[in-house]
Amino acid sequence: MASPEVKFALKLASDAGRGVAVLLAGVGDRLGLFSALNTGPATPEELAERAAIDPRYAREWLHAMAAAGYVEREGDRYALPPPQAEVLAREGSVVFMGGTLQMLLGMIAPFDRLRDAFRTGKGIPFEAYPPDAWEGMERDMAGLYETQLVSEWLPRVPAVKGLLEGGALAADIGCGRGRAIFALARAFPKARLPGALGVPRSCSRPRSAARPSGSIESKRAQKPASLPFSPGITRSVMTPLAWIGCGTPGSVSVSESTAPSFGVTNPRTKTPSALRRLLVVCIVRPPPE
Repeated sequence: MASPEVKFALKLASDAGRGVAVLLAGVGDRLGLFSALNTGPATPEELAERAAIDPRYAREWLHAMAAAGYVEREGDRYALPPPQAEVLAREGSVVFMGGTLQMLLGMIAPFDRLRDAFRTGKGIPFEAYPPDAWEGMERDMAGLYETQLVSEWLPRVPAVKGLLEGGALAADIGCGRGRAIFALARAFPKARLPGALGVPRSCSRPRSAARPSGSIESKRAQKPASLPFSPGITRSVMTPLAWIGCGTPGSVSVSESTAPSFGVTNPRTKTPSALRRLLVVCIVRPPPE
């Protein structure tokens, strides 16, 4: 019988193998290998030709993905089964995770700075992360925003849905490239939807194709940021604002003239689990009389 030490060593070795598989899957997402394989089973040489990569690397990558269970081997060819294809190759699917893989590649990029942050406690600035971190974050939630936000999540808070239908002002704090507010604008053309951006790099690549017509306003969060908060909810807003890096306590300018009457301010409290992924902060104010 293996000793506890050996059992743990085997577990760690297994975890390391899974970690490498995830990183290689991220490489496959970035190179379009899953999409190329989704067109039909392929030999390493055929996949290399489809994706314009070196055949040797195609072979090693396919071996690794087959060992991890991400692709299946069929004789001398490899195939992407339908369940895996839905997760790895079909952009916009509710369960698509290509964005997660891309985001992970971006998140490990400033590893040396993370190590230093453990020593100093100073943290890592957003600018240290490459575009993959923010693009992956956007892709990670895109399918959910497009298919779940209006049809599944908002009906759970009918008061908010009614306000949006009536033309309310709704501020999305930490809106990234605006995936959520674009989806809301298509569903609620009367609503006014300003978005405050917490991460400058997230706006480096415009998404004009996803931008619908309607009243959408966005701005880069600055210090101080003038946002439609009421004094009564300022304290509850401060934690998520600091968390996403928009600022620190004292950096938000409160405007009583635009005070909202309804707010979902902290996704880590007792809101339904699905709503915790809705928005970092959502402030809704009724339309003018």
